[in-house]
Amino acid sequence: MNKTGLYLSRQETRHPLLNQPPDPDTAFIVVIPVFNETDPEPCLQSIEEAAGFASQKVEILIVVNDTDKSPETAVRQNRISLESLPKRSGACPLFVLDRTGLPHKKGGVGPARKTGMDEACFRFFKAGRPGGVICSLDADTRVEANYFLVLRDAFRNTSKACLLIHYEHDTDNLPSKRHLEAITDYELHLRYYVHALRYAGFPYAFQTLGSAFAVDAAAYASEGGMPPRQAGEDFYFIHKFSVKNQVASIGGTTVHPSSRLSDRVPFGTGKALLDRMDGPPVEMMTYALRNFEVIRALLTQLEALYFQKSFRSLNLEKGLIEFLDTIGFEARVSEMKKHSPSFKTFRNRFFQGMNAFMLMKCLHFLRDRDYANEPLGTACRQLLDRMGLEGMKHGNHMDMLAYLRLKDKVLYMPS
Repeated sequence: MNKTGLYLSRQETRHPLLNQPPDPDTAFIVVIPVFNETDPEPCLQSIEEAAGFASQKVEILIVVNDTDKSPETAVRQNRISLESLPKRSGACPLFVLDRTGLPHKKGGVGPARKTGMDEACFRFFKAGRPGGVICSLDADTRVEANYFLVLRDAFRNTSKACLLIHYEHDTDNLPSKRHLEAITDYELHLRYYVHALRYAGFPYAFQTLGSAFAVDAAAYASEGGMPPRQAGEDFYFIHKFSVKNQVASIGGTTVHPSSRLSDRVPFGTGKALLDRMDGPPVEMMTYALRNFEVIRALLTQLEALYFQKSFRSLNLEKGLIEFLDTIGFEARVSEMKKHSPSFKTFRNRFFQGMNAFMLMKCLHFLRDRDYANEPLGTACRQLLDRMGLEGMKHGNHMDMLAYLRLKDKVLYMPS
């Protein structure tokens, strides 16, 4: 049994869940969790348009999901979806999985996405298509017409297994200026965070949106599939690939997540907008750039760390030293060195331990101890100044977002 078959055989949910056999020529399977969705049609139509533009065989796999604690309004809407979606006639085969009424601890967008991606993996496995691509989208996200064309070429031209797709939140026809400002600030915060991590010297700083990535089906199984978390599953999933240098970002096409208000998950776009819109207008706060600079002092001295006895000989701030002591950093580094015959090996091991989760934990520690959150505009202007964009000092939030969008779109490409 190969790795894909072994992975599928170990899953709690037994596959296949669909009776219809896969088309052996299917190149892409798009997995879409659906919860309380009243109008997935724009998303589905954009997928079909992109499939036709690229002349690719594409399946759409929808996972309608709720739990025994879901609101009755959501349960009713899901029943409508389960009845109407299978009757839909479109250019791409569309399959619907019923994952409703699950126990609360086993439900949510994460388990739904996992179920759909596991089923997609199984379908490629049965079709003998190890190079098939699983695309992860959300039901309120639109893709551009060249979506599959760009993904096809990108997977052909790179050895990376997981591709992150450029995204820009949909800001057309928003009901108010305040709504526009809220989504602008939220996306600016996301991009600021990733660029600040890159500035600090973290090599695996990527945007992690569940609606904006695609993965090779065989690699999906090899890396243990999607974690069954109720939310934040995309962050954890992409991290597994990033620490193995198997992630690349592509900017040749764009996905457009919705800017709608939503309480579907405990964090994310919809929740952030709800929080921002509830109460008097205030500027969004974010991590102070000074905290990233504190971390940068460590990440830019890794070679010295490798050759010196103790990290205490490095020039580090007291707050960072205190954090490193809380995680047993000295012992961790000592163990890394034992198994690292070269600095290159040590560096790779170091970032497997000092990963995206640990850096976020460190930022929270520094925020609470030393440098509190600061206004988003202040932090972004400081970062852009460090990046050599002195002229952006007086730019507004939309200007700064436009710049970071452009930088993300053209700079990070697969190789």
